[in-house]
Amino acid sequence: MSSYKLEHEVFVSGHNGTSYTEVAATTAISCIACFTRDLFLLSSASKTWLRLKPRILSEFLILILPNILSVTVLSDNIIPFFVCLLSISVAYCIYLIKSLKHQNISKTLYSANLDDKKAFITYFRSVINICTAVAILAVDFPVFPRRLAKTEIYGFGGMDIGVGLYVVANAIVSPEAKQKPGSSAPVLSQMGKSIISSIPLIVLAFARLIAVKGADYHEHVTEYGVHWNFFFTIVALKILLTLMYCIIPIQLSTYFAAAILLVHQLFLSRGNSDYIVNGLNGRGGREGLVDANREGIYSLPGYIVIYMLGVGLGKLLFQKRNNLKDWLDAAKQIAVLFLLFLTCLLLTHQVVEPASRRFANAAFVFWVMNLSCLMILLCLLGEIATTYIKALQKQNTSKQLGKSLLKNSSDQAISKKDQQRSQNDPPLFNVCMMEAVAFNSLLYFLLANLMTGVVNMTISTLHTSDISAVAILVVYMFALSGIIVFFKSKNISTKIW
Repeated sequence: MSSYKLEHEVFVSGHNGTSYTEVAATTAISCIACFTRDLFLLSSASKTWLRLKPRILSEFLILILPNILSVTVLSDNIIPFFVCLLSISVAYCIYLIKSLKHQNISKTLYSANLDDKKAFITYFRSVINICTAVAILAVDFPVFPRRLAKTEIYGFGGMDIGVGLYVVANAIVSPEAKQKPGSSAPVLSQMGKSIISSIPLIVLAFARLIAVKGADYHEHVTEYGVHWNFFFTIVALKILLTLMYCIIPIQLSTYFAAAILLVHQLFLSRGNSDYIVNGLNGRGGREGLVDANREGIYSLPGYIVIYMLGVGLGKLLFQKRNNLKDWLDAAKQIAVLFLLFLTCLLLTHQVVEPASRRFANAAFVFWVMNLSCLMILLCLLGEIATTYIKALQKQNTSKQLGKSLLKNSSDQAISKKDQQRSQNDPPLFNVCMMEAVAFNSLLYFLLANLMTGVVNMTISTLHTSDISAVAILVVYMFALSGIIVFFKSKNISTKIW
């Protein structure tokens, strides 16, 4: 093992995490950025915004840059940074509402509704991928705070939450969450289809394993194990969940999740947590294939629970709602779930066992679900607010039609002209970055890993100055965003799960 590889592995290992609040604020910053972007598009300044071509140039500044800054040069002020962004967005939202003539609030809430696309779900899923893409490269630079790196055993690390949130992001848009009729095919037939559809993921899993071992690339063994990686976890979940949903009704998903979590935590509490940390020989050794990959294997029950709870959350989100008032009620329900998961998190973390990514124990599961509810709630409230403002603007426009027909006709002609010009732009100019990321989320993650590997094999990240590190991250994220936007503009989908 080279001295630099050893130095790098030590650099990303042995950390104890930070506070729950700091991780929550860090993950929420991109949600607030989405809200800010949407508010700006509703303002009079949006005309200047939309003239910036391609669209990725302007979206990068508001949607991606805050995330980069929050885990680098502004990392010591993450919470003040979050509060500042939130305050600016809320204040601007209030300003936009007050700038419109007074309307009947109740009438607007009952007449307006969210778009069928439910942008807040797209935002939630995209934010997870963007945060992950930034973190997996940023962690290799000294500018990234070590407290946000993955924890060694217990604690709240900013990077601990990534896989759990990714599982939730897929669960809430799954066929089970949308309550689509299940297949009536025999269990063996469904399992066969699941395995066949998992072949691309299996190829990726082994490709990553061969690449890491072949290139002697640095790795954090206690993350998944010697051979296991993220793709193996996704493959195992896909196959196991297919089997489970062949046996249990979707309506009972949450109850089965609770039962599995109880059994899993009892398993851990009866000495198996110590085994996962210390191995069969009690000294951290790895004897045999299962023991060598114990983190990846024994964390699977926790991720199964996360997926099943995510299905329940998705069922809530995809219920039919007729207006903004209904969606405000949904936001209240999500807020209650947020508080419920927070209470369970605090109890299990303090009384049962501290949150651990390595075990995917009860506290970790509740932490993942708690942060998921927080992020979804922020994205949903943002969409409700922007939809409300759009409704007010539409009402104002309708009233002004009768008072200034000539002026309005001129404005309408200009609006049509701008719209026609926008439609004639190449597809690349009109693609929303958040939609592009959600459209090819797995490809986005794969490209981020490949590009991270290229950067690490090209430069000595451990000895890079803070300014250079931020510059590299900006170029890396911009290139990654450009590729994924291009795929969306060509309507090329690489969805596997």
